[in-house]
Formats: sequence, structure tokens, C-alpha cells
Amino acid sequence: MDGDLVLLEPEDFEAAESEGYKTIEIVAFVPQADIDPIFFERSFYLGPQEGGEKVYALLVEALERAELVGVVRFVFHDREQLGALRVRDGVLVLARMHFADEIRPVEGIRPERARVDERELEMALDLIDRFTGAFEPEAYEDRYRERLLEIVERKRRGGKTTPARREEPEETPDLLEALRRSIEQHSRKRPSGNGRARRSRPLDELTREELDERARALDIEGRSRMSKRELVAAIERAER
Repeated sequence: MDGDLVLLEPEDFEAAESEGYKTIEIVAFVPQADIDPIFFERSFYLGPQEGGEKVYALLVEALERAELVGVVRFVFHDREQLGALRVRDGVLVLARMHFADEIRPVEGIRPERARVDERELEMALDLIDRFTGAFEPEAYEDRYRERLLEIVERKRRGGKTTPARREEPEETPDLLEALRRSIEQHSRKRPSGNGRARRSRPLDELTREELDERARALDIEGRSRMSKRELVAAIERAER
């Protein structure tokens, strides 16, 4: 077929469509760790249809006890899709997945094996250790959205917008120096000794990440569920 052009009519596309409309076919059960995250595309919550609550609850319970994920086929936008069916907080979640031939191979991207300097490796491990902690999704906010909302509010009050200054990044002599700078910068952010850091800026000017780090050092309970304003108030009470 190289070089040939084939004209397809609407009925040809209809003939290629799957017959499994509005169905989800389970083809296998696998440990979730076996699926590389690069295959996941987008997730959807699935709820039971009226009268199907018992079957829904049965599948939820079975997946939770087996600690497995269902590999499924389903139709979305008239095209057969691959997906992973799992449980989250008692609800079925369908993650749409890429097929294997849609994943770009790493050849041409992966660098040749280079000799690793032990000093640089130790500093890299030190840096990783300093940032290691539990993943708390509530601690990460859309900072672009926050800045944009601040600009909207400023303009609503009649203020003006000053474009942010973009400074050219400094040239770093080598990886060792870059790691050293990163570790020093992170060390300055961490609370010292008794966990009571000196304030270099007012709390309400700190980012959510900075507030969460200070709240963690002060062992403030429930911090991941707090809004930014509530975090500020909790930190102020703890540091009195």
C-alpha cells in the first residue's frame, strides 16, 4: 500500500467501529504496579446505573480485596479504547490508556551511559533526601491561576499590571555546583532546631508549598485539608 491513496466513505468508518457500545469488557486483572504510568491518559469516575448498585458494590469490593486493576476495552467517541479499572475511595475509576504502539520508544532520547562522579551522586542523593516526604496533592496549587486572579482583582480596583521581569539564568559551571546551590537554597528554607523559623517575609506572602513546609515542621495536624488562609492562621497560633 506504499504510495497508494484509498478514499474512505462514512460507511467504511462505521464498519470499523466496535460493536461494544456502552459496554466495558474486562480482559485481564493485573497489579497496578505492573502498568507504567506513561500509559495513562485521562481518568473518569464511574457510577452505578439504577438497579446496578449491587453488582457495582461487588466489583468494588472484589477489586479492593484482590488489590488488582482490571485491564478493559471500551468504546469512547466511536473508537475502541484501552483502559484500567481501579477503585478510589469506594468508587470505580476508569483510566483511559494509550496502546503500546502509541508510546514513543526511548531510542534516540536515552543518553549513552556516562561515568557517574561519586561526589555528585552523593549530593544528588542528599538533595533527594531533603525533598523526600509523603505526597499531599492539596499542598500543590495552580500558582498561575492564583497570580492571574490577583491581577484581575488589581485591575478591578483600577490598578495597573507590571510585566514580570525575566532574568537570564546564570551559567552553572558544573552539575556539582548546581546541586550545591540547590541544597543550600533548600536548607535556608527549612526551619532550624526547634522548628520555629525566623520570618523573612509575612506569612500571607509565602507560597502554599512554603506554608505547608512550615506547618509540617510545626507538626500542625490536618494541614493538608486547610486552605491557604487557614494554614496562615494555624501557623501564627503555633508560633506564638
